[in-house]
Amino acid sequence: MSSKAGDKHARRVPLKRQKDIRDWAPKRARISSDNNRASNASRSETIRNQTVSNDVAEALASRLGVKPEYLTEDGLSWVILVKAWMPTTDTDTSFSQQWDLHPATFHPLKLFGKTVYENRWSQAWGFNYAYSGNVAKSRNLREDDDDSAMVRSLMSRANQLTSGIMGPDGPENPYNGCLQNWYEPNHQIGLHSDDEKEMRNRYPIFSLSWGGARRFVLKARADTPSICIYQKREYYVQDGDLLVMGGTCQKTHKHEVPKLRVTMDPPTSNRINWTIRSYVPRK
Repeated sequence: MSSKAGDKHARRVPLKRQKDIRDWAPKRARISSDNNRASNASRSETIRNQTVSNDVAEALASRLGVKPEYLTEDGLSWVILVKAWMPTTDTDTSFSQQWDLHPATFHPLKLFGKTVYENRWSQAWGFNYAYSGNVAKSRNLREDDDDSAMVRSLMSRANQLTSGIMGPDGPENPYNGCLQNWYEPNHQIGLHSDDEKEMRNRYPIFSLSWGGARRFVLKARADTPSICIYQKREYYVQDGDLLVMGGTCQKTHKHEVPKLRVTMDPPTSNRINWTIRSYVPRK
């Protein structure tokens, strides 16, 4: 074999290995860069807040009868998963009644100056929900409106669960809004964080699933990989499962309900999801 031919052969790298190298190199560079940028002030703030966040996670998990799962080394970012917390058979409403509440059209978004549409139905309750360049207009939470009864019930449960554990300066009933989503099996939502400026800082987000099982994926944000225990964490959320995202979860990780994998995921059906949130009231 000639020297030229040998050089050509030596440079040949399998396609999969090439992809692995491309994926790995930027992550390593980001980790190094993030470590270099960490300041004494941010480290001090992390240490000061750590006890508060851990207390919230442990107290809330105890009330739910489970243990929290920490996503970062500092213990500030965490999730709680409660299986079969409120299945469709345990409420006064039915899946079909809740499914029929979905809007007639998909919500429009602005991406790179163009209007696109979500690949699911969504409805804000209580507070307008601003994201991706548009505002999702909310429906009112009236006592005489049967359509909002489920949302009001979930907000009440969230307020009860967090009562007395969020610190002395918090409002009495902090949970006052919801984003409800309806998914057919071919629907999905891409990676994002629920970090809108209207939401109260530190208050966990409660996410209830009804109907068909779907993958729920958490991925470390590009600016926080060095402190993350999990670069990627997957859960199968099923009917009645409650997933709580707390602490700094929205700052350290993004989450998604990815496209159904035909050959890897089990068959599923329509799914409804409520995310109960704490908003700062409008002045």
